[in-house]
Amino acid sequence: MGQGTAELLVPSHFWIEVTNVLVRRRGRTTPTAVEGLIVLDRLGARTVDPDRPVLLLAIDAMERYGLSAYDAVYVALAQATEAGLATLDRHLAQAATEARVVVEPEGSGRLAERRAEYTSTLPPSPSWARSALVGRHIAELRRQAVKSGAVTR
Repeated sequence: MGQGTAELLVPSHFWIEVTNVLVRRRGRTTPTAVEGLIVLDRLGARTVDPDRPVLLLAIDAMERYGLSAYDAVYVALAQATEAGLATLDRHLAQAATEARVVVEPEGSGRLAERRAEYTSTLPPSPSWARSALVGRHIAELRRQAVKSGAVTR
Protein backbone atom coordinates (compact mmCIF):
# COMPACT_ATOMS: atom_id res chain seq x y z
CA MET A 1 0.00 0.00 0.00
CA GLY A 2 2.99 2.26 0.32
CA GLN A 3 3.71 5.33 2.35
CA GLY A 4 1.58 8.42 2.80
CA THR A 5 -2.15 8.62 2.82
CA ALA A 6 -3.95 5.80 1.10
CA GLU A 7 -7.48 5.98 -0.20
CA LEU A 8 -9.72 3.33 1.29
CA LEU A 9 -11.92 1.65 -1.33
CA VAL A 10 -14.68 -0.82 -0.58
CA PRO A 11 -17.06 -2.60 -2.93
CA SER A 12 -20.70 -1.67 -2.41
CA HIS A 13 -21.54 -5.02 -0.80
CA PHE A 14 -19.01 -4.31 1.98
CA TRP A 15 -21.68 -2.44 3.96
CA ILE A 16 -24.13 -5.34 3.72
CA GLU A 17 -21.46 -7.81 4.84
CA VAL A 18 -20.45 -5.65 7.80
CA THR A 19 -24.08 -5.22 8.83
CA ASN A 20 -24.58 -8.99 8.67
CA VAL A 21 -21.49 -9.63 10.78
CA LEU A 22 -22.45 -7.06 13.41
CA VAL A 23 -26.06 -8.20 13.75
CA ARG A 24 -26.07 -11.93 12.92
CA ARG A 25 -22.60 -13.16 13.88
CA ARG A 26 -21.74 -10.78 16.71
CA GLY A 27 -25.30 -10.39 18.01
CA ARG A 28 -25.06 -6.61 18.34
CA THR A 29 -28.15 -4.64 19.22
CA THR A 30 -29.54 -2.36 16.53
CA PRO A 31 -28.18 0.83 18.15
CA THR A 32 -24.72 -0.71 18.53
CA ALA A 33 -24.72 -2.03 14.95
CA VAL A 34 -25.75 1.38 13.61
CA GLU A 35 -23.04 3.05 15.66
CA GLY A 36 -20.48 0.57 14.31
CA LEU A 37 -21.51 1.42 10.75
CA ILE A 38 -21.22 5.13 11.48
CA VAL A 39 -17.73 4.64 12.93
CA LEU A 40 -16.71 2.75 9.78
CA ASP A 41 -18.29 5.38 7.54
CA ARG A 42 -16.26 8.09 9.27
CA LEU A 43 -13.07 6.38 8.08
CA GLY A 44 -13.88 7.94 4.72
CA ALA A 45 -13.97 4.82 2.59
CA ARG A 46 -15.05 5.38 -0.98
CA THR A 47 -17.74 2.90 -1.97
CA VAL A 48 -17.23 1.51 -5.46
CA ASP A 49 -19.89 -0.25 -7.50
CA PRO A 50 -18.11 -3.07 -9.33
CA ASP A 51 -18.35 -2.45 -13.08
CA ARG A 52 -18.28 -5.11 -15.78
CA PRO A 53 -14.47 -5.34 -16.06
CA VAL A 54 -14.19 -5.80 -12.28
CA LEU A 55 -16.90 -8.45 -12.40
CA LEU A 56 -14.99 -10.28 -15.14
CA LEU A 57 -11.87 -10.20 -12.98
CA ALA A 58 -14.00 -11.45 -10.07
CA ILE A 59 -15.32 -14.38 -12.09
CA ASP A 60 -11.73 -15.29 -12.90
CA ALA A 61 -10.78 -15.08 -9.20
CA MET A 62 -13.77 -17.25 -8.29
CA GLU A 63 -12.64 -19.97 -10.67
CA ARG A 64 -8.92 -19.75 -9.94
CA TYR A 65 -9.05 -19.49 -6.17
CA GLY A 66 -12.40 -20.98 -5.17
CA LEU A 67 -13.71 -17.69 -3.80
CA SER A 68 -17.30 -16.62 -3.33
CA ALA A 69 -18.42 -13.86 -5.69
CA TYR A 70 -18.39 -11.46 -2.75
CA ASP A 71 -14.77 -12.20 -1.81
CA ALA A 72 -13.65 -12.35 -5.44
CA VAL A 73 -14.82 -8.74 -5.94
CA TYR A 74 -12.36 -7.61 -3.23
CA VAL A 75 -9.48 -9.24 -5.13
CA ALA A 76 -10.71 -7.91 -8.47
CA LEU A 77 -11.13 -4.37 -7.14
CA ALA A 78 -7.60 -4.46 -5.73
CA GLN A 79 -6.27 -5.71 -9.07
CA ALA A 80 -8.21 -3.14 -11.10
CA THR A 81 -7.04 -0.22 -8.96
CA GLU A 82 -3.54 -1.59 -8.35
CA ALA A 83 -4.23 -1.35 -4.63
CA GLY A 84 -3.46 -3.51 -1.65
CA LEU A 85 -6.09 -5.58 0.11
CA ALA A 86 -6.78 -5.33 3.84
CA THR A 87 -8.29 -8.53 5.21
CA LEU A 88 -8.20 -10.86 8.17
CA ASP A 89 -9.70 -13.72 6.15
CA ARG A 90 -7.00 -16.34 5.58
CA HIS A 91 -8.54 -17.83 2.41
CA LEU A 92 -9.07 -14.39 0.86
CA ALA A 93 -5.54 -13.33 1.81
CA GLN A 94 -4.07 -16.46 0.20
CA ALA A 95 -6.07 -15.92 -2.99
CA ALA A 96 -5.03 -12.27 -3.16
CA THR A 97 -1.38 -13.21 -2.64
CA GLU A 98 -1.61 -15.74 -5.47
CA ALA A 99 -3.19 -13.02 -7.63
CA ARG A 100 -0.16 -10.82 -6.83
CA VAL A 101 -2.12 -8.38 -4.71
CA VAL A 102 -0.35 -6.97 -1.65
CA VAL A 103 -2.19 -8.09 1.48
CA GLU A 104 -2.36 -6.09 4.70
CA PRO A 105 -1.96 -6.71 7.54
CA GLU A 106 0.98 -8.97 6.83
CA GLY A 107 0.32 -12.49 8.08
CA SER A 108 -3.41 -11.93 8.01
CA GLY A 109 -5.83 -14.67 8.79
CA ARG A 110 -8.73 -15.44 11.08
CA LEU A 111 -6.29 -16.45 13.83
CA ALA A 112 -5.04 -12.86 13.91
CA GLU A 113 -8.53 -11.43 14.19
CA ARG A 114 -9.28 -9.56 17.35
CA ARG A 115 -12.87 -9.08 18.35
CA ALA A 116 -13.69 -5.40 18.38
CA GLU A 117 -15.64 -4.30 21.39
CA TYR A 118 -18.09 -1.51 20.75
CA THR A 119 -19.43 0.64 23.51
CA SER A 120 -22.58 2.35 22.47
CA THR A 121 -23.19 6.03 23.05
CA LEU A 122 -26.67 5.74 21.59
CA PRO A 123 -29.58 5.57 24.01
CA PRO A 124 -30.96 2.03 24.44
CA SER A 125 -34.21 2.83 22.71
CA PRO A 126 -36.20 1.29 19.88
CA SER A 127 -36.22 4.76 18.32
CA TRP A 128 -32.54 4.56 17.33
CA ALA A 129 -33.30 6.01 13.91
CA ARG A 130 -34.41 9.26 15.56
CA SER A 131 -31.28 9.58 17.68
CA ALA A 132 -29.19 12.75 17.48
CA LEU A 133 -26.10 10.77 16.37
CA VAL A 134 -27.90 9.19 13.41
CA GLY A 135 -29.56 12.52 12.55
CA ARG A 136 -26.23 14.37 12.54
CA HIS A 137 -24.63 11.64 10.44
CA ILE A 138 -27.43 11.68 7.86
CA ALA A 139 -27.31 15.49 7.73
CA GLU A 140 -23.56 15.35 7.06
CA LEU A 141 -23.99 12.75 4.31
CA ARG A 142 -26.72 14.88 2.73
CA ARG A 143 -24.48 18.00 2.92
CA GLN A 144 -21.65 16.12 1.20
CA ALA A 145 -23.98 14.82 -1.52
CA VAL A 146 -25.32 18.34 -2.23
CA LYS A 147 -21.80 19.79 -2.26
CA SER A 148 -20.60 17.15 -4.74
CA GLY A 149 -23.60 17.75 -6.99
CA ALA A 150 -24.79 14.15 -6.60
CA VAL A 151 -28.15 15.44 -5.39
CA THR A 152 -29.91 18.79 -5.41
CA ARG A 153 -31.70 20.42 -2.53
